[in-house]
Amino acid sequence: ESDKIVAFDKVRSTKRALKRVEDLFEENIKDRSYPLRLIVFHANNEEMAMEWKAKLQEKYPDYPIDVSYFGPVIGTHLGEKAL
Repeated sequence: ESDKIVAFDKVRSTKRALKRVEDLFEENIKDRSYPLRLIVFHANNEEMAMEWKAKLQEKYPDYPIDVSYFGPVIGTHLGEKAL
């Protein structure tokens, strides 16, 4: 309800951040009775997004995975090359 963006978690390094996202996904897919879809968002970093998508497809072959880009508002807060 506030107008501030609050960090969900603080993780240093891209490798650790992507691992943290995967860990959170693992925690949240248990006991789901509805279909899930993964989306890799990027900010002008399609090459890295596609690499991560390939890794995720190997790890989670039963889930569809899309790649898209952040809108300008979120991109402004995250910065160029964010995933």
